[in-house]
Amino acid sequence: MLSAILKSIDDLSDDVKKHYTEKDGKFYLDVGAVDGYTLENTEGLRSALSKERESVSKLEKDLKAFDGFDVTKTRDALKELEELKASNPDEKIQKLVDAKIAEVKEAHGKTVAEKNEAIVKLTQQYADQRLSADINEALSKHTLVNNGAELLMPHIRGQVQLKENSSGQLAPAVIDSKGQVRVSLKPDNHDNMSVGELLDVMAKDSKFAVFFKGDGARGSGGAASNNANAAGEGLKSLDDKLHDMSLDDVVDRGMKAQEGV
Repeated sequence: MLSAILKSIDDLSDDVKKHYTEKDGKFYLDVGAVDGYTLENTEGLRSALSKERESVSKLEKDLKAFDGFDVTKTRDALKELEELKASNPDEKIQKLVDAKIAEVKEAHGKTVAEKNEAIVKLTQQYADQRLSADINEALSKHTLVNNGAELLMPHIRGQVQLKENSSGQLAPAVIDSKGQVRVSLKPDNHDNMSVGELLDVMAKDSKFAVFFKGDGARGSGGAASNNANAAGEGLKSLDDKLHDMSLDDVVDRGMKAQEGV
């Protein structure tokens, strides 16, 4: 059997020696390739294959550290990071602060609006109750025909509002058709007209006099009962029909009530 590599070919015959080629101090058998088979030095290939396997093993180990990572999301995150580095951090912070301030202002504005609405409702309720009480008190000092307080109430109520007086307190004030506070008609009296004085004026007005029985009925006895009835009538809630009555209708109803006394 011929050896693939020999250190010396001295012991070989001349016919065999011609099949060996010297290289780097050794003699290599010169064999031609047949059907893909050839005589080669595989030491280098084995060494390269071993190194390649080591590289693959190392790469597989390194890749395990990236298990679960989304390449697209990671790339996008890196892009945002680069944009953040290039931006002005103070500007970013200011935008966040401005957004928070706007959010707080919006919430505060809604709260204030709700509180203001509640205050308006409560103020209106207080005004209605206060004015009704004062008007009823003034009506109780007059003797009226049956249902007189009910008929007079919308016309009195339309002329009385709560206004701030000289002491800074809210008090009933009589107003004219232009919304101006009326001054007392009494001599040497420059105060605002009171609800009681308004009723005195209305009692002398032919349009409303029919609802008043006259000064002679004031005082005690039966008048007290009439006063209580009148005040009680004024405390009742007025329906829309009464408020919508014309002055002529009111006078006509008052005349019929007086005739029935």
